[in-house]
Amino acid sequence: MSNVYSGLILLLMTLFFLVWPLALTVINIINLFLKKPIHAAGFEIATLSCGSIMTALLYGLLDFQDYETPINLWGGTQVHAPVASWYLWTVLLLGAVGLIGYIMVRFCHSKLPPLAFVLGIAMMMAGCMECILWIVQIAGRLVETAGDDMFAIFYLCLFPANFILCCLSASLRAIRAYPVWPAKQYGNPFVSRCASLLSRSRHWPWLAVLAMVPILLLLTLILVLFGQAPDAVIRAFTQTSDWTLSQQISPPPVQIDTHYLCTVSLRGHRKLVRPTRYGIRRGERIIVNRQLCVANAFEQLIQERTPRFHRLVRHVYDTYGYPISRHIKTALAADVVYLIMKPLEWLFLAVLYLFDLKPENRIALQYLPMREVESLKKQVGSNKDMHISRG
Repeated sequence: MSNVYSGLILLLMTLFFLVWPLALTVINIINLFLKKPIHAAGFEIATLSCGSIMTALLYGLLDFQDYETPINLWGGTQVHAPVASWYLWTVLLLGAVGLIGYIMVRFCHSKLPPLAFVLGIAMMMAGCMECILWIVQIAGRLVETAGDDMFAIFYLCLFPANFILCCLSASLRAIRAYPVWPAKQYGNPFVSRCASLLSRSRHWPWLAVLAMVPILLLLTLILVLFGQAPDAVIRAFTQTSDWTLSQQISPPPVQIDTHYLCTVSLRGHRKLVRPTRYGIRRGERIIVNRQLCVANAFEQLIQERTPRFHRLVRHVYDTYGYPISRHIKTALAADVVYLIMKPLEWLFLAVLYLFDLKPENRIALQYLPMREVESLKKQVGSNKDMHISRG
């Protein structure tokens, strides 16, 4: 009976997360061309609510990293984030402006004056422009990927595409349904001309294009006050790597599955684990932090002073450390391991300061290439107390 329930739950999840977005897309395309759409308001509300939530969940599950962080070699096709995280607020704000414009045009058009209606269309257009940038950025990877990764990237494009469909449908129907008002004549010819343009709904689309300019300028000023760049919308997509609009080159991939503290250094949140530099371990490039260097320096010290005890420590580490590393697949898991290891790090540091003449030298030289170690030896001027890590 439990297998039946499990299969039913799996079927419902498949229908909701995979089939339902595709069904909504087909319905929105059909409604765009129908004179009498099929429950357009209900399907559009479902599209925007479910689409935004599912896209956010999918983006979070993919665990994208910024281009400055090397991706790991855990397996599968892995890419960096399609949007630079430091410009994410700009992307979200422009999306919110587009959504507000859609609500104005779709649900409040009969109560809006002509100028407010045009501003609503302009806000929608701004949101649609961002959606187009997103689709162009994401869609370029579809040709280069396959399997589950291709489906994940495809579903990231669905919500922006559906938002554009909903905006087109809402604006076309609202313009057709908007009451025609006679143009009022004013003493000023310019004002009379503007009133004449606003009284005819066929002029509103290109007027909305003009209205986008002051709206975008106002948004830019607000974002600059909060520390964003004036061209943050473009930079959000270009300050990336691996995607269509990317202009940055990310560091080469890093092997992380050979040492679970290496996994912590790479996968953990930077503000907590504090990666410091690159290192070399058994010919592979890794990211190191203070905790990793202290642990390796401690192992090196006991290997020199007490080889038998070192063999025991190494046996325990190899037995339990490697299996643990294969379960550290998220930043949160890496953070937890880092915090658990913190008391041991302090213990290792205390031992180093008790039994090593120059503990910081030993720590600093961990995982450095041999030529860099020799260069540091020359700078110090003596080979005494300079230790080389074998990893």
